[in-house]
Amino acid sequence: MKNTWKVSLLVLIIIAFITSGYSSAQATMPVIKYQAETNYPPYKFVKNNYLSGFDVDLLNVILKSEDFQVEYSVDTWENVYNRLVNGEIDTCGLMVVLEERKKDILFSKTVLQSHISIYAKKDTQQIALDNIKNYKVGVGQGQYSETILRDTVGIKDYQSYPDIESALDALKQGEIDVLFENQEVTNYFIIKKDLQGEITPHSVNLFPVEIAYGVRKGNSGLVNYINRRISELQGSGVYEELFQKYFFRHSTYYHDLQKKKWVTFIFAILVFGLIAFILMHLYINRLKKRIENTNKELYRSYDELEAAHEELAATEEELRFQYNHIIENEESLKDSEERFRLALEGSNDIIWDMDIKNSKLFVSSRWTETLSFEEIEMPRDLKSWKDLIHPDDVENTLRMIRVHIMNKTPFYQDEHRLRTKDGKYKWFLHRGKAVWDVNGKPIRIAGSYTDISERKSTEEVIHQMAYYDSLTGLPNRTLLVDTLKNALTEAKAKKSMVSVMFLDLDNFKTINDTLGHTYGDLLLKNVGEMLGRYLKKGEMVARLGGDELVIIQPEIYSVEQVTSLASRIITSLEHPWILDDREFYVSSSIGIAIYPKDGQDEYTLLKNADIAMYHAKELGKNTYQLFNQSMNIKIMERLDMENSLRHALERNEYTVAYQPQIDIKTGKIVGAEALIRWVHPVWGTISPMKFIPIAEETGLIVPISEWMLRTACGQNKLWQQAGLPSIKMAVNLSARQFQQQGLVEMVARMLDDVGMNQQWLELEITETIAMQNLDYAIIILNKLQQMGIQVSLDDFGTGYSSLNYLRRLPINTLKIDKSFVRDITHSNCEQAIARSLISIAHSMDLEVVAEGVETEEQLFFLKRENCDKAQGYLFSKPIPAEELEELLRKQMIS
Repeated sequence: MKNTWKVSLLVLIIIAFITSGYSSAQATMPVIKYQAETNYPPYKFVKNNYLSGFDVDLLNVILKSEDFQVEYSVDTWENVYNRLVNGEIDTCGLMVVLEERKKDILFSKTVLQSHISIYAKKDTQQIALDNIKNYKVGVGQGQYSETILRDTVGIKDYQSYPDIESALDALKQGEIDVLFENQEVTNYFIIKKDLQGEITPHSVNLFPVEIAYGVRKGNSGLVNYINRRISELQGSGVYEELFQKYFFRHSTYYHDLQKKKWVTFIFAILVFGLIAFILMHLYINRLKKRIENTNKELYRSYDELEAAHEELAATEEELRFQYNHIIENEESLKDSEERFRLALEGSNDIIWDMDIKNSKLFVSSRWTETLSFEEIEMPRDLKSWKDLIHPDDVENTLRMIRVHIMNKTPFYQDEHRLRTKDGKYKWFLHRGKAVWDVNGKPIRIAGSYTDISERKSTEEVIHQMAYYDSLTGLPNRTLLVDTLKNALTEAKAKKSMVSVMFLDLDNFKTINDTLGHTYGDLLLKNVGEMLGRYLKKGEMVARLGGDELVIIQPEIYSVEQVTSLASRIITSLEHPWILDDREFYVSSSIGIAIYPKDGQDEYTLLKNADIAMYHAKELGKNTYQLFNQSMNIKIMERLDMENSLRHALERNEYTVAYQPQIDIKTGKIVGAEALIRWVHPVWGTISPMKFIPIAEETGLIVPISEWMLRTACGQNKLWQQAGLPSIKMAVNLSARQFQQQGLVEMVARMLDDVGMNQQWLELEITETIAMQNLDYAIIILNKLQQMGIQVSLDDFGTGYSSLNYLRRLPINTLKIDKSFVRDITHSNCEQAIARSLISIAHSMDLEVVAEGVETEEQLFFLKRENCDKAQGYLFSKPIPAEELEELLRKQMIS
């Protein structure tokens, strides 16, 4: 059974060789290509390998998933902008609106306004625009701030940096005196780097500019869509929530909305005035009745009136004046009543008026439209109105009304739900203001109902976005930390324990790389649902990001409760997963930290559980580990190695060893593979297996690889100048280095510096590196080949082993991994694989190099199968430059 996978690989190679093309279904949903600047917070930035920021979150809400499919990517600002102008992407997100940019791209409506500030160290003399020319000024390269500094401020002599964070670091280190940059982004980095007391703004809110979404020309439909969605999100409150989340203040749109609310408030006052006018009308009617009664009494008392004729004449004149005044008031009242009726019918709100003394209620016709009741079913008294309020809201609503009619608040306002005719409930904003008599008793209260159901739904969506993972629906880091904090508080009171279980799916990246993120996302959802079924009440599973999941078990009293759950999870994951008729096998590495033994607070427990999880991975994965202090020691050792690694290059602690490559037919050295070695002054020689992964993870591999490339090529040039036989120098490219911008230019510059002809350089990449981004790899490899540089594919057969991909890659040499060479003399399976690989490579006009050749029998087989080159301990281990030079001299003599 041990050779089963090798036979399967052989079958895969043969099948792939025969059927090397395939077609893929084309998605019918419109695809929006969105590319963001890599480091421009709080607008856009990469966090935990995910693109985040105000720009990204807002665009996620703007572009509905049922309307568009969004492809995200990141790059430098210069490349992003050029791609937008060239129409290679649809949008780059938010950017400054400049007149010169309008010639090349389209803009949405304004989303927000941004400013520039001048920053300097705290002890620097006050700097403003009129004296900034006296200082060394720094700015972000390609940013709109650079254009303003150069063209508007008139500063021509300044220092530009790849991004704002680099410019801020330069200010901190004293390379520049002044930073002239976007104040939102700069303030974000000042807080992030804890520089609040060290770097201070000198002039703020300079050169206000509009920020909008930039869209490629020819896509006005997307601009119209974005404009419409921005208006909807501003009206629903989603926009304001996101703005406050990232900028910690209210937006300009919010302040404009507040002004509109004041106008509404004034309108309400006019309504209340109209009610007062109605009360005056009632009073006038009463006065008319009194006048009529007076007239009757006058007629009945004619004799008395005759005696008091002069007095009556004066009284009649006064009454006539009052009557005329009443007629005028009646006409005015009719006009006011008509205006009030039109206001009621035209208002989007429900207007209500309650006679407190008689418990009579009036509601406008909008009530029937909003709640679907017939006019006859409208509430007419306090009880029928109360019956429509949601039972959970009645007590609070009535309490707030009681407080108001006791004259303890200037007006009444609350939010509650009302039942519609079909039995459902809608949310309303309820406002009102009472009228009191001369004795201070409430006699009337009037106000309005505003339908806020949509806003409430939006608030629920925002709450979901803030506390739950959008992919799996599981709680996110924010809710996890809050829940864990509460669990620790209860555990302290009850003297119980709390466990934190950190899970990471083993080899999850392979599923994403080979089958795509769709299958990876689907797998994460299913795993999250499975874990939820194992949890008891009060326990929680959350997603931190990527394939990292955390389980909290509050109120536990034995470690066995935790380890039992961990064992069940590991066993369950071992079963195959069937997703869209595809079968998957996954496992999990689990780290466990327990309060109070492994930490007293939520952050320490999460950190220690994470450390334990990494220890489980080091032990072979598919297991769990309880945290102990010795793991911390290993972490410290790793940190020490990382710190030493950062200084090794400047201390000249690296050396290069060279392993000869032999022409199998002639037996002569025709090439050498350059291999880096690290000799630490205290720890001695450190295996590349230990320090290369750390260098890859930290990014230090880029300068290290560039140093090794320059050193190896420089050494090869020295051998050529010494008259030794010319050989090919093979140098490995790391994954980070291959993805680095300007790789081709760096190689060309290095060859020019050392003076070596490009035909003597061979660059090696692995299958994994090539398949991370196949299209990008093809572009870079083509450029290298056009320069005359040879390209070799290393470790073929251990990764994807796809002949379809191999056919597309522009390479010159195929290297057979030593795992296939090791057993070719006593394994028919290995022989068949090696024979097939050599035959396929030659059919593609590729040279073949076998690695790890250690015996004469292996060499004989390779020679018989027409393999071109070999390297391994049979010929030489990796040796210093001096020893390889000696071998070349002996070869030249012989």
